[in-house]
Amino acid sequence: MALFSRREFLNDPNSPSTGSVVAYDGPDPWKPEDRFTFLEVGDCHVRARIHQTTLEGRGQFILKIKLLRTIVNEFIEHLEANC
Repeated sequence: MALFSRREFLNDPNSPSTGSVVAYDGPDPWKPEDRFTFLEVGDCHVRARIHQTTLEGRGQFILKIKLLRTIVNEFIEHLEANC
């Protein structure tokens, strides 16, 4: 199983804010023989984690992430056009 693990702060290093994004696909920390996949976005107060459940296939999870990407891109375009 190929491992993907990336963690990034979303704010300037000098900022007191703690926005972050974490993407992980690899062994489950509790059951290493299983796969654990999630995307988490957080700020100072709350985090949202989208994870692949045991009830959905890999393709369904990928479609959720692609839809999220599409909406984020559209929102960015809206903000840039309406500065």
